[in-house]
Amino acid sequence: MSLQMLPRFVAHVDMLGMSTLTVNDPHRAWAALSRFAQARNDILQIAFTIVPTGETVHLSQRLAVLTFSDTVLAFSQSDELADLHAILILASELLCRSMSYSIPVRAGIAHGPFVFNLDEQLFAGPPLVEAYHLGESAQWLGVVLDETTARRARAIPHQSDRGRALVVEWDVSVKSSGTIRRQVLSWPESHRGNFQVNLPISASTFYKPFEHISGPWSSLPLTTCAKYESTVAFINAQLCGP
Repeated sequence: MSLQMLPRFVAHVDMLGMSTLTVNDPHRAWAALSRFAQARNDILQIAFTIVPTGETVHLSQRLAVLTFSDTVLAFSQSDELADLHAILILASELLCRSMSYSIPVRAGIAHGPFVFNLDEQLFAGPPLVEAYHLGESAQWLGVVLDETTARRARAIPHQSDRGRALVVEWDVSVKSSGTIRRQVLSWPESHRGNFQVNLPISASTFYKPFEHISGPWSSLPLTTCAKYESTVAFINAQLCGP
């Protein structure tokens, strides 16, 4: 069985805290997974307009989206402009809609040669590995891009209502301790209208909807607190600046 490996965009999105929740409360874990699946299903109905061509495309036309428990794998048909739009929309919308369902997630997106066989459920290629590492190493709720995806995204007029870029550089906290300068999606800017609290927001306030996953803020391990603190630092920097 030989298939052609083509350049594609690949996104890896996973929920935070699900392993612990599954062990401690499988019924609550199932409820969380169901809400995660609902967010995915909602997003696949999205139609978007490609900038600058004006063509209208449905997300499901450009992406294959597969779910494995608390992880979503998405990859594009090719690496055309429509595919780039689609993968960016998927990642930002899945992040924000999941959070609206009180589900914390993080994601990585990468570009490169990728091959798949849906009949055999086989997938391979460097961008899958890169997207996984970009997402999993980040200690926050957010979307990290590889250099190629970020460069191509910056080349299109993909801006917020305030005219601000939606791909920015940020010092992302990582598991190995410290930070790494990364290209990331400014989801707080693109979804600015979702915030119904006064800014700047505190980490404990932001975390409140996620207590059902990991327990009260006061009992969290320092490593878990750090994920939400780094997320809030990014939110406040994106929304409180000029």
